[in-house]
Amino acid sequence: MSQNPRESVMPYVRKKRYGNLIVLRSLTKSFGLPGIRVGYAAAPRDVADILRKTTVPWSVSCLAEAAGVAALRDADDILRRTRDAVRTELRYVQGRLSKIPGVECRDTAANFVLVSTRLEAPRLQRLLAERGILVRDCSDFAGLDGHHVRIAIKRRRENRMLADALEDVMR
Repeated sequence: MSQNPRESVMPYVRKKRYGNLIVLRSLTKSFGLPGIRVGYAAAPRDVADILRKTTVPWSVSCLAEAAGVAALRDADDILRRTRDAVRTELRYVQGRLSKIPGVECRDTAANFVLVSTRLEAPRLQRLLAERGILVRDCSDFAGLDGHHVRIAIKRRRENRMLADALEDVMR
């Protein structure tokens, strides 16, 4: 989501620093296009020419193409509003979850938060799923133990439901 040069390798494509670098971007989450599979690749011209030759015709539907073009037309405004909303909700989620005994939130600049709890991740995942809330079990992530889950930042209503459910589960 970030266009900050310190958080992206996109400037390396623009400056042609690496001849084999391809950056793939999805428009789905940042532009609020769920269910529409559309994105783009940024690469040096010779690599992009090879990609064009090997891409199947009509790999993007007309609807997805129109949505992508419209989203990119207002990209700066949409991305700014999305970043602001995610930051606001991230602060809310981290604030709520950090007050729950047995829950530790990691600091993040992403649109999700890594949470460690005293419960094992598969059990926590099941208990939250029973309440209609899905989280990512991170037990198989290198360097993490079996007590970590990843929680996506959503809208206030969903974030409140998550925090309430996690408080209930952790009692």
